[in-house]
Amino acid sequence: MADACKTVRIKHEPSAEFGKPVLEINESDFDPEIHELYEDDDEDDDTRTVAELKAAAESLKLVVPHGAKKAELLALVQAAEAAAKMPAGFK
Repeated sequence: MADACKTVRIKHEPSAEFGKPVLEINESDFDPEIHELYEDDDEDDDTRTVAELKAAAESLKLVVPHGAKKAELLALVQAAEAAAKMPAGFK
């Protein structure tokens, strides 16, 4: 069995595709000139419950996949909320 590739977590602007402000990349791809490491104390502190996230998704008119886990739901809602705050020319 091959060894797993080492990865690092970098800061990232949330988007529809990647809702969390963090991406995991191969350690060999990390470039300190263009990436900023994501520290554990940067963790998202969104404390909404699943019910609150479902209500937010409904108010944002999002289609939530059947069986979506809380993390997926949170990412979906946060990405939609971030997009709603963007100026019209950037959407």
